[in-house]
Amino acid sequence: MQSKRFHIQANTDVHALLNNVTYLTRQKVVDEVAITEIATVTSELAYNIIKYGCSGTITLSYSDSQCIIEAIDNGTGMQMSIEKAFVEGNSSSGSLGLGMSSIVRMSDEFNLSTSDSGTCITCVKEY
Repeated sequence: MQSKRFHIQANTDVHALLNNVTYLTRQKVVDEVAITEIATVTSELAYNIIKYGCSGTITLSYSDSQCIIEAIDNGTGMQMSIEKAFVEGNSSSGSLGLGMSSIVRMSDEFNLSTSDSGTCITCVKEY
């Protein structure tokens, strides 16, 4: 399995991440919908790291049939109830509140753990 870790602390880190995601994903995936969904999930997770966790990492791991995206931040954990975070329109930051529900919808598998020392989200996208 090929893996690459990216440190996220500022918007410029997200831009560099997305350029790399597109390049790395196109090496493994031919389905344009899957490529777009992997980039979108990665983008949402990276911006959430900046918005809620200040800094963290995104690790992308590619096998022959799936991409695993792991986002870890060092924030204070999810302050909104996890159930509310997945309902479209709910936001603790004043945004549209569409990010988490979109991440779940575009992922084939989704796992979240959160505590007062940060949040870890792992998404799997089959291709």
